[in-house]
Amino acid sequence: LITAKPHTKTYGSRSFTVYAPKLWNSLPLTLRTATSLAQFCSRLKTHLITVAFKD
Repeated sequence: LITAKPHTKTYGSRSFTVYAPKLWNSLPLTLRTATSLAQFCSRLKTHLITVAFKD
């Protein structure tokens, strides 16, 4: 997704329209290319567990 330029320096970078695309783009490609909601949820759960218990 294309990230929008924040309109203000104080709160602009925390707005949904700025932060959501950054968060989406930071997800692994396998998550972003899921073809169904069930597949996305399954891959997201796996990703979050991997990140939480990475050691």
